[in-house]
Amino acid sequence: MQTSEGVTVREVEFAYSDLWAAIHALNDLSQYAELLEGVTAFGWHLDVIGNRVVVELYDFTEEAIDLFRSTVFDAPLLVFVQSDGPITFDCDMLYADALQDSYHINAEEMSITPFNTIMGGVGAQIVVRRNGDLLRTGSIGYRATLGGARGFITSAHLSGGLQNGDQIYLVIGGRATDRIGRVANANHVRLQGFDAAFITLEPNVDIRNTTAGVAISSHIISHFFVGQEIAATGASTGSRFGQVTSPSGGTFVGTIVTVNNTVVSNLARQTGDSGGIVFCLFSGGVIGIHVGGNNTIAHASRATEINRALGSSVRP
Repeated sequence: MQTSEGVTVREVEFAYSDLWAAIHALNDLSQYAELLEGVTAFGWHLDVIGNRVVVELYDFTEEAIDLFRSTVFDAPLLVFVQSDGPITFDCDMLYADALQDSYHINAEEMSITPFNTIMGGVGAQIVVRRNGDLLRTGSIGYRATLGGARGFITSAHLSGGLQNGDQIYLVIGGRATDRIGRVANANHVRLQGFDAAFITLEPNVDIRNTTAGVAISSHIISHFFVGQEIAATGASTGSRFGQVTSPSGGTFVGTIVTVNNTVVSNLARQTGDSGGIVFCLFSGGVIGIHVGGNNTIAHASRATEINRALGSSVRP
């Protein structure tokens, strides 16, 4: 049926709410890594046009499909497709040693800027320092709270895996000028949809909550569809804009962490963008943080999974 506004209405077999109920059920099962690995499931996503939930299997055989239906989840709205398997990248660990010389921290630079001074914005560049050693670089994700403490989220895979107590410095003009916080909770667990750390801010530091001219809200975007307009900001690439290519069917594999059920997009990325904020371009809603990709695709850990794992909340 064609309406006067040019919108096409058609009858479908399954209600939208039923499709999302299946997605949520599968997401809840994503914590059982061994179960999903046994049936070679690499992800799932909603196909609005096809009116189905699509499950990607690496071992795409009738036997594998029957095994998935009998041991994981079964519903008539499921369809199965061949997965290309995990996409392997290096998790930003190939950052050239020569670049380390461009970051200088000395006694004069280890001061904290006066109270209420804005230190930087979401997506800004940070470096990690541990036991006096200057480690790899990353980006600021979304602003968050944890146990009443103010802070922000970034990727946990930075520097071979962030550790509680690691010091975080903001990079301005190529120099790590100020310590802005410390790692309070870092977590990256295989096949559970997240790769994130909570950074507790120093008392007199805050993060500006705007990027690319967009004010980031405390609303979390949890439903995705192919073609959805999204954006991201990272230290290396800056702000970039693109579309979702796979809502929840991505698998990111790196040397430090494997993350399933990522939101996959065509947002280009570079080394150093990890941890940067991914958001809705139009509403400013938080999608999550960037965890890996290449020049054509990008993977984001979803804020819903991150907050559930860390116990954190988005703050406006």
